Amino acid sequence: MSELTRDFAKTAEERTLWQPEDKLLLAVSGGVDSMALLDAFLRLPDALRPEFAVAHVNHGLRQAAVEEERYLKTYCRERGLSFFSAFWEEGRTIVSNVEHEARQFRYAFFAEVMAEKGYRVLATAHHGDDQIETVLMRLAKGSELQSLTGIRQLRPFDGGVIIRPFLHLPKQVIVDYAKSRRLVYFEDETNQGDAFLRNRLRRQVVPVLKDENPQLYQHITYFAAQLDAVLATAQRALFPLYQSSVQRLEDGWAIALPAIVSADVQTQRVLLDMFWTACFEEEQLVVSLKQRQQVVELLNQDSAKPQWTLSFKDDWQLVRTYDKLLLKKTAAGHEADADIQLIPEQGVFLSDTSWLMLTAEALPAVPENVRHWQRDEMPVDERFSLPLTVRHRRPGDRLILDEKGRRKKVSRYFIDEKVPTAKRDSSRLIADAAQNVLWILPNKKSYLSIHKEPDKIHYRLIYLRKDS
Repeated sequence: MSELTRDFAKTAEERTLWQPEDKLLLAVSGGVDSMALLDAFLRLPDALRPEFAVAHVNHGLRQAAVEEERYLKTYCRERGLSFFSAFWEEGRTIVSNVEHEARQFRYAFFAEVMAEKGYRVLATAHHGDDQIETVLMRLAKGSELQSLTGIRQLRPFDGGVIIRPFLHLPKQVIVDYAKSRRLVYFEDETNQGDAFLRNRLRRQVVPVLKDENPQLYQHITYFAAQLDAVLATAQRALFPLYQSSVQRLEDGWAIALPAIVSADVQTQRVLLDMFWTACFEEEQLVVSLKQRQQVVELLNQDSAKPQWTLSFKDDWQLVRTYDKLLLKKTAAGHEADADIQLIPEQGVFLSDTSWLMLTAEALPAVPENVRHWQRDEMPVDERFSLPLTVRHRRPGDRLILDEKGRRKKVSRYFIDEKVPTAKRDSSRLIADAAQNVLWILPNKKSYLSIHKEPDKIHYRLIYLRKDS
């Protein structure tokens, strides 16, 4: 009896991952790992074998995928197994972050099948080598501490659970089992290239680490378990404060700030990490490490502003209004009426017809749907102190008119230009940290926008607006 067979039978007998009466959905790609998992379930004794079906996704990225899907469909029909499949039509149009987008599609499909057919448990064939690669990849990308605990063998998923029965087994054990059972499986040729970080780690880094330490998997697993225990202890201790400060709304979250801003920075980071984790689990909102650090910095500035706005992906925005943070989706894909602090390389929609970015890049990333809008730019050099803020006019705001430093009140500018009162109130301007006005959007710029020393330009403001 093989190591995998003994281990899998023991897992079934212990009933820690599933019960015999559970209905399982097996995620099967056709590769060696998932075909071994499918075979292991088929070989369980009747008393331990749960009812299960197979789910497969054809990502449409390889010619061989059609034949693989056809084989799996026949395999399942011959064994009396229900077979569900989906084709990722958008796959060939995705040009960046392909792995993430493919994973999102897969798991959305699995969740849909589970909900429609009544399956409570999703089983995947992740193994010990996947665990090593995942921890290293997240460490290399600068992920949050919680993510360094790696892949969990059992975790909640869309009203049910995901299980990974092979997670503690090395890849080689699975390959040996497949060979001994003479299983038919398919090799994904893209796994042999170095286009993806995971592949580079698998092919170039992990073998070296295994040579250095044959117990690499055990040590990474132990490290992940220790980290998980420390984080769980910290989160339990802080949960009462988190629960009293964070409120789930129908369209987002509200965070009461007094108790949080009075805590030390380390406590703030843990509390906010708990919050970001909840955002991802409930709304799939990914907040970058840079954005997380920005929030903590804004909350702890000596002259902390009572109002500011940060924009996240998928039209989510975090708005501070005095003693409260609100995280919500913008109704029409643009910013709320609060002050907007500009973060370099993060563009923001000021309205349905205007978009703004502070950038140091020669070719910044601009959303596809605004690339053809009317464009204007302004250089930002060392004379301006960051951060820059987009806001409405305030009493006393003045614009520098010429090289002599003569100034004009923004209110007088509106009068001289015969700007209607309603438009004056809705107009936005850009000011630096010292409240120097750089630009009254969309047309009037400060004299300081004229630069005679290009080598001292640190950033550019790019303003795009749709022709009316």
